[in-house]
Amino acid sequence: MVAASSTASTIVPLLLLYSSYVLSYCNSLVVPIPAANPTSSLKGTTLPRLHDGVSIDLGEALASSSSSKKTMLILASHAADFNTIEYVQRLKYSLDKLTSDGLVDRFLFVINGEASSCVKLAQLLDINDTDDDDD
Repeated sequence: MVAASSTASTIVPLLLLYSSYVLSYCNSLVVPIPAANPTSSLKGTTLPRLHDGVSIDLGEALASSSSSKKTMLILASHAADFNTIEYVQRLKYSLDKLTSDGLVDRFLFVINGEASSCVKLAQLLDINDTDDDDD
């Protein structure tokens, strides 16, 4: 028993030391405090809205929803990326359940790419451009 206890007391500090060493080189694993509040961290980040090209400030768009409404912000890579396509398909499939259960009231989907690529993605996946909140 004494050997097991001394082994455990030696391993725990080594694991903590190793963890701190690994985490010091993995800054992407740590979410900085400003990023934890996208309303403020995205303020001033403007992107053109797909259907009319009007510039939308993401921070203001997130802040404009009432406190009782829940907004899901999805940041995707380019429109032809497999993960983006799969995420849009999964969201489209789950949309009714998410909204009817009150989990999410509106969605903001940001895709890095040309407007024509995003339009093509919307056409291929039969996504309706609803504009209930004008953003």
